[in-house]
Amino acid sequence: VGGSVTTNFITTHTVAELQDTLVDSNSADVRVVAKDGRSIDSLAGAAAVAGTVGIGAAVAFNQIGGSTRATLSGGSNGYQVHARDVEVSAQATNANGSNGANIRTIAAGLGGGGMVGGAGSVAVNLMEGEVKASIADGADVVADRNVTVKASQQQGIDVLTGSVAVGGGAAGIGLGTVVNLMTGKTTAQIAGSQTKVSSLAWNGGRGLTVDAATSQAVNTLGTSMAVTFAPIVGQSVSMMAGVNVIATLTEASIGGASINQHDLSGWAGTWLPVQGTAQPGTGSGEAADSQDDFDFFSATALGSAQQDVQVKANSTVSANTLVIGAAAGAGGSASGAASSTVLQTATVAKLENANVAASGDISVDAQGSQSAQTTVVGVAAGLAGGAGTGVVNVFSSNTDASVAGGSTYGANLTVNADNTVDSSINAGTGAAGAAAVAGTLVVNLAQTQTSASIGRAGVATNVGVDGDVEVSAHTDTRFINTVVSGAFAGGSAIAGMAQYQQIANTTQAGIVDATVAAGAVDVSALEELEIKASSGIVAGGLGTGVGAAANITLLGSKVAATISGGKISSGGAVNVDAASIRDIEMTTAT
Repeated sequence: VGGSVTTNFITTHTVAELQDTLVDSNSADVRVVAKDGRSIDSLAGAAAVAGTVGIGAAVAFNQIGGSTRATLSGGSNGYQVHARDVEVSAQATNANGSNGANIRTIAAGLGGGGMVGGAGSVAVNLMEGEVKASIADGADVVADRNVTVKASQQQGIDVLTGSVAVGGGAAGIGLGTVVNLMTGKTTAQIAGSQTKVSSLAWNGGRGLTVDAATSQAVNTLGTSMAVTFAPIVGQSVSMMAGVNVIATLTEASIGGASINQHDLSGWAGTWLPVQGTAQPGTGSGEAADSQDDFDFFSATALGSAQQDVQVKANSTVSANTLVIGAAAGAGGSASGAASSTVLQTATVAKLENANVAASGDISVDAQGSQSAQTTVVGVAAGLAGGAGTGVVNVFSSNTDASVAGGSTYGANLTVNADNTVDSSINAGTGAAGAAAVAGTLVVNLAQTQTSASIGRAGVATNVGVDGDVEVSAHTDTRFINTVVSGAFAGGSAIAGMAQYQQIANTTQAGIVDATVAAGAVDVSALEELEIKASSGIVAGGLGTGVGAAANITLLGSKVAATISGGKISSGGAVNVDAASIRDIEMTTAT
């Protein structure tokens, strides 16, 4: 008997903070940056060979956790931070600071015996993390060029497991399991009713950006093989299973704060000429602004035409899985391969009860992406052979972009939510023997919510822009499956397979109880759906051959674009569009 176990734990907390500090410069930059890199490389291997019974087992357990936080905050002194550029950034990645995996692990077991050979491999990987960048708690910030609040988190797991069992006389048993659990929270925010932030976008600047980004990826390769040589009495069994669960919250927000609302008249004679030469920008958001509408020393009036405000959240989640189970023997043999993946995400970008103004464009953008690429193979050959494979993929996501409460004035306003689901499954099963049975089951479930909105029922929301207001929500779901099951026997052969897809997405865009003044207003919701499900069954035997297949798709999506309540004042068109595009191809051959 041979065995090995490896366990690794990393937990870190990294903080960078600037609190209630006076800075006054048009040439210096202020950077509050927290970076954390964590990585684990592990190997567990065991081999055992004996004249009668040989068993080898390997177990790898890895866990990474912790938090990374960067904060610029105010305090009782009420000091202002004035600089050329202001950056608050929190970043978590691997130890190399690259896009590679944080956990890389190998677990392998080998067992060989004259009578019985047994092998097992188990890999369990747990990863969680929280990353937050914020300007909050009454902070007072003015940047001549740019203000950037950015939180980014990268999580990755690469795992390889394998087991090989060889039994000479009685049995060969190979078992393998992979479990990957990943959770994360990434937040970038400007928050607090007493918090004031202005970026003037001078000298080539682009204004203010609040950016939260999460990238999560799991790559799994698992194989299990079992072989016996004794005729009739020799039995071989091989099983490999992979489980992936990924959950994340990514949020970028401006909540309660005042953006580009500073009165900079105190700069006259220092950072500005005594007689200000500022020209009015968009200010009040009316179709034609006059000088009487403006305080020429406001941060908006002094801002350049590139004084944009961007709030954006992006999450990208992927799971790539290859699982193989194979068994062969002169007696009976059985193999199985299974994969289960659950992707659960929330991606949120919002302005909430904030007072935001800009000479340039204002955008609120939430982008979500979930992808699962899965291949499972089960093969068994013997006097009697049985093989089975199964795949279950579950997608659950909420992607939301919104403006609710407060006031928003600028050149143009865009509120956009976009979510993509991509599932590709290749599943194959083959069995051969005097009697053979093969079966495959594939299940794809998607329940996503994608929404973009201005306003909220019962909440006063005011929007004024010189140009266009665009509110758009888009969901794109693609399921591409190929499933094959075959049984070949000298006697009876039975092969079966089933595919089941269920999609219940909600895509909605709207303006609710809001007062909006704009050159044009466009509200649109679009769902795109593509399903390509191909199935093939072959059952051949000198005796009886039986093949059966089922291919089922259930759709229950909702798409809506609405303007409800409030007041819309538009100098141009007001468009409200909802559309659904569906392309379904299902092929079954027996």
